[in-house]
Amino acid sequence: MNRTFAKRGLSVLVSVFFLFGALIFTATNAAAQGPAKQTQPGVRVLKSATTLVNQDEAVLRLGSAIQTIHANMPSLIPGSAAYNDALRHVYYYKQIAFAVQGGTSVDDAVYNSLAYLALGDGHVVNATPAQMQVLYNDAVSLLQ
Repeated sequence: MNRTFAKRGLSVLVSVFFLFGALIFTATNAAAQGPAKQTQPGVRVLKSATTLVNQDEAVLRLGSAIQTIHANMPSLIPGSAAYNDALRHVYYYKQIAFAVQGGTSVDDAVYNSLAYLALGDGHVVNATPAQMQVLYNDAVSLLQ
């Protein structure tokens, strides 16, 4: 009886190690491939084919644009369309600057930062697809 138990225990142990090894192998294989470049959920804009400035220049231009918008915001009525548009621009430009400073290319940062406006998390003024296209076009114009 001890011998049968030992054989069964060993076979179960070997099969567990085999399954565990297969699981680890497939998990590392999937992670190595990485996800394909996908569009962000809720973001539907026409991407521009223009070449944008380098990362350092982008951060400078975005900072300047943010300061200009901040300087003009006191003259706007909170909650108005113009105020909300300015707020969206500031938030979007800050997201681009953070992404670029984090090492993301300028082109990817401009596109991927739109996803933060589509989340509807309540911290920002949410953007419609048409407003996202305007924001994207403005950022591309600023960073050309």
